[in-house]
Amino acid sequence: MSLLKHLLLSVSLAITVILVGTVWLSVDSARAYLSAQLQAQSDSAATSLALTLSQPFNQDPVTQELLITALYDTGQFYRIELYGTKGEQIVSRVGDESLPTIVRGAPAWFTDMLPLRQAVSMAQVSDGWRQTGRLVIEADAGQARDTLWASFMQILMVVLIAGVVWAFFVWVLMRWLRQALREEVEMRVEGMLTNKVQIGNWKRARFSELREVTRTIDEVREKVMVTQQEQSARIESLQLELHQDEVTGLANRKYFINEMRRVLDEDKNGGYVLLFRQRDLAAINTIMTRANVDNWLRNVGEQVSQVFLQDRNQPVQLARLNGSDFVVLLPNLEGPDIAPLTDMLLTVLARLRVQLPSGQFCRWALALTDYRFQEDIATVLSRLDRALMRAESSGHNTVEFVSGSDDGGAGLNVAGETQWRQLLQEGLAERRFLLSVRQQPDHLKQHSYTRYEATLMLRHTAHSEGQDEKPISAYLFMPVAARLGLSAVCDLRAVELALEWLADNHGDLVIRMSLPTIVQPRFLQEIQSCLSRSNVDLSRLYIELDAYGVEAHGEELEVFCSTMKDMGTRVGLRRLLEHIGVLRHLQSLYLSYVSFSADVIKEMVVSPGGMELLVAACNTCARLDIQIQLNAPITEIPVEAQKILRS
Repeated sequence: MSLLKHLLLSVSLAITVILVGTVWLSVDSARAYLSAQLQAQSDSAATSLALTLSQPFNQDPVTQELLITALYDTGQFYRIELYGTKGEQIVSRVGDESLPTIVRGAPAWFTDMLPLRQAVSMAQVSDGWRQTGRLVIEADAGQARDTLWASFMQILMVVLIAGVVWAFFVWVLMRWLRQALREEVEMRVEGMLTNKVQIGNWKRARFSELREVTRTIDEVREKVMVTQQEQSARIESLQLELHQDEVTGLANRKYFINEMRRVLDEDKNGGYVLLFRQRDLAAINTIMTRANVDNWLRNVGEQVSQVFLQDRNQPVQLARLNGSDFVVLLPNLEGPDIAPLTDMLLTVLARLRVQLPSGQFCRWALALTDYRFQEDIATVLSRLDRALMRAESSGHNTVEFVSGSDDGGAGLNVAGETQWRQLLQEGLAERRFLLSVRQQPDHLKQHSYTRYEATLMLRHTAHSEGQDEKPISAYLFMPVAARLGLSAVCDLRAVELALEWLADNHGDLVIRMSLPTIVQPRFLQEIQSCLSRSNVDLSRLYIELDAYGVEAHGEELEVFCSTMKDMGTRVGLRRLLEHIGVLRHLQSLYLSYVSFSADVIKEMVVSPGGMELLVAACNTCARLDIQIQLNAPITEIPVEAQKILRS
């Protein structure tokens, strides 16, 4: 059999398989859709009828039978039955299968091959809070079966016509190609092999495409050796620049960057980039051999790959950027689709944590950002790095998200570490820092005094406050300051500004202190010196800490809180319920108040264990004379939790 016949037969076979597969997939999809519609129809009817029967004026059996009969007479349902609370049948309307069926189109073999799922729905009938019965409804699949058959015939006819046309086109194309090759190419190749015909004596080809082929035939013979050498060099170069990370087998940094550039240029729908960093890889290297660390990293890559590559239709790209950084490119994803993936990733990473010599487990920092079509890759990566800095400074184990729509104030997304360092150092030298003060709401109505809370802000330039300029919030620059080792001087400047505010205003003031600042060895002496120089009543100053710091650096925070107590300064703690294990350390922290999250309380009250933890936290605070603050109005939490907080 000739090559052209082989090609024609292969194309015909491929077309046949494609057409059959297309018909089957289309009909199966239509069947699934109709089954779902029948089920939805049954569910909707069951819910509506049950709600109607549950009305006080529809509790009479005669009325209920009339309502059921009226719905059954519409012809859309095969079976409607009402059962009592003990299972006895009260009303039943069922189609008679012994009656002749009107077949509108679907033959028996089609019905047997592609049956529709039985659409049965159940709903409860009640009288107020008392259940009075159970309603069962099954939709009639006859019309849906006929619709499926009609759709099958239409698709089959279209596909068959397209297949015939395509087969005829390929057959004509093969005949034309065979004739052209015989007349224009074979004669010239035979002449070159026998050296009987000179290239200049050949006739001009009738087709422009074949004219290029005939001119190339003679050149190919001279270029074969050169091309072979070039290909060998290229293969060797590609082998040296493998696109895989040698430890984990994932894509490496170079490949990921190239792939990301391509996606930014082609993906019009946008997507997300997720980066997660192992913050304690250096400590892990000290307790494990290199081979074990490599195996652990390889296991991390495999486990994370299972999370993101479980959907084969989603073009996810997972890569390892360097020793401790992994990154995932998630194109064509919407916001709601990201949440379950990040939850599964957090679960996997928590399971893979290694215990360090200090007794704690290694930490992960996770950052997420979105990207838009044709956005600059440097802008996206800079925004992702800023999210990573936030995650590292906050210390929590959740994903820190920075959106592309958040410009961070004057386009700070693209600012690198050098620019941030210059901005912070100039701000410290030129005293550009200021406090944004607002009154702290008393949602529990238990304070007999006025308390304010302050946020540290940074002006871009040494402008006067009257000029139109939006300062940068500490939420943006403190993560960068922590990475650059400048968080201590920034927090110390916040303390100085707070003391100045207390000297000029009435009421108490709360300022937040970052964990990287407190764990620095010399910061405790510096803040003591700053507080001792002030003439302000230090009991009016509150320093608020994050409960996560107690878990991560318990000893350092206990020393800090004890020192603040001796100085007369008060200490508060936020996010206690998120880190409930900190309860056992409260007695040694000398706290004045703790802050509860209303969202966390809502999650706790749904389970008995959560309620017990909430009671334990409130009782512990009451026993230690620690005030409880709520970050939202008390009316937003369930009544059970309100009673606990007010008791």
